[in-house]
Amino acid sequence: MYLYSISFYLFSLVAVFSALMVISARNPVHSVLYTDYFYLFQISGLILLVAMVGSITLTLRDRGQVKRQNISSQNFIDANNAIEKKKIKLGKGI
Repeated sequence: MYLYSISFYLFSLVAVFSALMVISARNPVHSVLYTDYFYLFQISGLILLVAMVGSITLTLRDRGQVKRQNISSQNFIDANNAIEKKKIKLGKGI
């Protein structure tokens, strides 16, 4: 959460500076970002990358009570043993 707030602050700082500058037809936004604010732009991207990796590692931690799929056992299951067929008389319930 802390890294996210820092990255958001830096990204908004770059956005505010680029918006406050008077940009003519000879200085489009991309040239201003990649020349005048190159280091801020790269640092904000690095902070966003670290925040993304951190959120993925927190999400993918091992939790013992969560059931996981075993795909290979699902692929090799026999349909005759997996499905139980019942003969139900008309008008009766299960």
